[in-house]
Amino acid sequence: MNLPRRRLGAWRSSWKLHLLPCALLAAAVLVVACPQPGTWTGSGRDLGLWVWRDWWFRLMMGDLLAGRTPPLEALEILLTGGVGPNLFSPVDLYLFSLPSWLVGTGAAGWNLKVAMLLAANALGGYLLGFGVARDRWAALLAGALMAFNPTVLGLIESGALRDALWVFPALFVASLFSVENPDEPPRSWLASVTLAGSFLTTWLQGILALVALCLLVCSVPHLRSHLGSRLLGLVPGLLVAAFFHAPLLAAILDGAYPFSWPASLASPLDSHMSGGHRILHQSSLPLDFLALPQHPQGLNPLLLLLLVLPLARGIQGWYLVGLAGLLLVGGPYLRWGPEGHPLQIGGNLVPLPFLPLYRWLPGMTWVQSPVWFAPLLYLGLAGLGAQNLMALKTSFEEHAFLVPLVVLVVLSVTTLDAGHRGSLPLGHVRLEPPSRYVSLDPRAGGLIESPGTGDRKLLDFYQASTGLVVLAGAADREALPGLSTPAARTYQTPLELADLPFLRHLLEPGRFPLGPDPRGDLEVLRQAGYSTVMLHESRFGGLASGPRTFLHLLATLSSLVGPPVLGMDPAANLQASPSQGLPKRRLAVFSLGEGSTVPGANGR
Repeated sequence: MNLPRRRLGAWRSSWKLHLLPCALLAAAVLVVACPQPGTWTGSGRDLGLWVWRDWWFRLMMGDLLAGRTPPLEALEILLTGGVGPNLFSPVDLYLFSLPSWLVGTGAAGWNLKVAMLLAANALGGYLLGFGVARDRWAALLAGALMAFNPTVLGLIESGALRDALWVFPALFVASLFSVENPDEPPRSWLASVTLAGSFLTTWLQGILALVALCLLVCSVPHLRSHLGSRLLGLVPGLLVAAFFHAPLLAAILDGAYPFSWPASLASPLDSHMSGGHRILHQSSLPLDFLALPQHPQGLNPLLLLLLVLPLARGIQGWYLVGLAGLLLVGGPYLRWGPEGHPLQIGGNLVPLPFLPLYRWLPGMTWVQSPVWFAPLLYLGLAGLGAQNLMALKTSFEEHAFLVPLVVLVVLSVTTLDAGHRGSLPLGHVRLEPPSRYVSLDPRAGGLIESPGTGDRKLLDFYQASTGLVVLAGAADREALPGLSTPAARTYQTPLELADLPFLRHLLEPGRFPLGPDPRGDLEVLRQAGYSTVMLHESRFGGLASGPRTFLHLLATLSSLVGPPVLGMDPAANLQASPSQGLPKRRLAVFSLGEGSTVPGANGR
């Protein structure tokens, strides 16, 4: 009876040692993520999408409180999409919109998600550092490096929250298996928190974490001891992940999920409107491995494989991981100067020895910017920093210098190349109040998404939220022959709109001209019930031409219908285009006016 009490007392005393460094990390997270209410963390380049989602959540809650939607029906919509064409989506979409609705500002949900992202990276880095060095200040250094490095801050600033967590599975596995005493459940539970956090981003993140888990158990013999105690903490993490993906699980149990391999991966939405009820959010797919070459998350296997090295080889492994990240962060060609321009000799780029990696490793061929390899560099720096800080600590009798040393190292690393990948703290932009875009009630009319691309996530979100047809090339190629977009999957453009030159120009501006009568075409679209046009910069293709095409179409629409009611300033110049390949994902929303809402006029 006394042994459990002694263990509990030891756990409590050990937790007290971690209070100060964890409090410092928490304070830093709050300063960066939520400096003042009513503002957004980031540059405001692509926050329009978040505002739009927040606005739709406000409408849904308003209908619920006003009695227009029965509570049980609203719950069914939220969890199963069982009434009307509603979106199957992880609950976190609504979870992070709830604070915005309660506080009355769209900034609350965004700031909460940024804070959770930073806290998750900080926690994973802290556990990693403590497992490596068994010292709280070394763990503080590792946590700060993983949470506040310029790559993470730059991705947050550009709106790419999920990409900022793509190193998360590696931190989870390292924190779980680098503790000396596996019989201490608290650390196992903390690792469970990081696992749940990885599932909150995408299923792919959590699955890769479990893959790395099996990889480590098979490759490092001494990690197999006390495996049951180590895995005990995974249970709550998996339960949390299951809760946040309840809609997907409900769809699978209900037989609504199309499981025709591999067609379900290539076109997961073929049968989602068969009963007029459900749409499955593509980001929830648990088997989306075929998309690895198109997404930076495809680099996870490389990082997870290299993670075995430091756990098995000690500090030499961390040096190898850091060196690999340092080499890969430069890209496949030799670069020079502060801007990182590729070096050319005789008009040809100078390749680096590891160029073949970019031709066969999943995900490498997609990467056009070295920024995606920076987390690998910081993972190595975190391990090296933790171990070398311990070596410094043993060389001095007084430890008071450690805190300023940690702060100095973090600041120096974070300000490195800050002009391209972020800075500390992040910029904070106050957006217009909801009254500015009150005319963009998503139930008011149909939506035109520009450009028409193969990415159905945004299209499906609006289509599911409104119940109206969304015109975009991915869904309309059969009705608009000639569009160089994927085959049609769901809807077709009404025949009376298929030949409109201006609509073709919106769906693929680089291929079709504006047309002789754009104002007349706009009036036809209004009469057909379409009230909103959305521009997505990151959907315009090439990193060089995309921003310019976006700004050109932005100016065209501004001259025809007036300035956007949400998103970009029409006076934006070409200097705002992304540098070093980081997509800024700017968004602009235009209102086409009242128009006609005659039933059936929009093709339904």
